[in-house]
Amino acid sequence: MAFRRALDLGCGTGIWTCFLKQIQPESEVLGIDIASDMLSLAARECTARFEVADALTFRDPGRFDLVISALSADYIGFPGFFTTLAANLADRGVAYAWVLEPTRYPRYGDYCLKTWEIDGRQIRVEIPAYEIASVTEIGTKAGLRCNTLETPFWLSDHIERKLVCIQCTPE
Repeated sequence: MAFRRALDLGCGTGIWTCFLKQIQPESEVLGIDIASDMLSLAARECTARFEVADALTFRDPGRFDLVISALSADYIGFPGFFTTLAANLADRGVAYAWVLEPTRYPRYGDYCLKTWEIDGRQIRVEIPAYEIASVTEIGTKAGLRCNTLETPFWLSDHIERKLVCIQCTPE
């Protein structure tokens, strides 16, 4: 897919932001994240632009042909995430957000606990528990047409997980 401007919402260390810049170096590619330490790592990897910004309130005066979010939409919170998508996506733009199906995370009341390790530090984040079926409804309320595609995968622990791709376009 050709794009003139791309946005990576919640880009973290910028892996996917840099990939977009690599496959289309002439395009403007912006990665935003609320964590400046993550963006410091990202800026070392490629010539894409990186900004510290809150994905819930981010608004760009131009619109983006492509918006991606790899494993961060659930951290951001789906209502705010989809509102930001709707505000920044060009009329003929497309957005892709990837999340892991949430039933594999430990659940504590109304929250799921996600953990991972970066540079020897363990990161733990609580996110509101959600059901994948309700995610597209939230996108529709924000004025987007959304579909999901689930793909199973297994790690060395042999536990089946599902990667969910949420594709959205403006209504």
